[in-house]
Amino acid sequence: MGTKGIEMSQSEKKQDEHQPASEIFVLHGRISNHEHLEWVLRTGLYNFRIPNVQGSLILKPSVENASYIYFHGSENFMNKGQLFEVVSKSPRVFSDDHLFELDFPDTAFELFYLVYKVKSLHKDHPLAQYDWDLPKTISDKEIRAYTFPKEGIPLNIFMKGALTKECPKNRHVTF
Repeated sequence: MGTKGIEMSQSEKKQDEHQPASEIFVLHGRISNHEHLEWVLRTGLYNFRIPNVQGSLILKPSVENASYIYFHGSENFMNKGQLFEVVSKSPRVFSDDHLFELDFPDTAFELFYLVYKVKSLHKDHPLAQYDWDLPKTISDKEIRAYTFPKEGIPLNIFMKGALTKECPKNRHVTF
């Protein structure tokens, strides 16, 4: 339907290596099934549904400038997730038709989607050494709501849910 999304170039990559953790933001998004995860890995795109409301789409800076998206499952897989890096300067708006042209595997629920270009964290990335306990950073209600992101989570707050991978009991990291 209507307008297609605008493709993102490699020149749009973010440059936030020297920002304080309180100014680096993480969004959380749900991966609905294995096919959805495979699509994200293949295309390097992740989409949030844009609610069907009248008026302009106004994004808070913490959403527009998010540096990471934590992908988690639904229901029984709430705490099994993975952190991905956002590699574009800002998200784009795609139509449902454009997503389907890109072989999006899920049913479209909305006409438009906020789409981020993402990639898996490299194994040497400092945040790749952690697993995450999302309920330590936001409420279960917020996790289960899975709606359009209203606000990003500052990285210093998100780190409260950091669990070391090598620890057998996944002990929390102290910051």
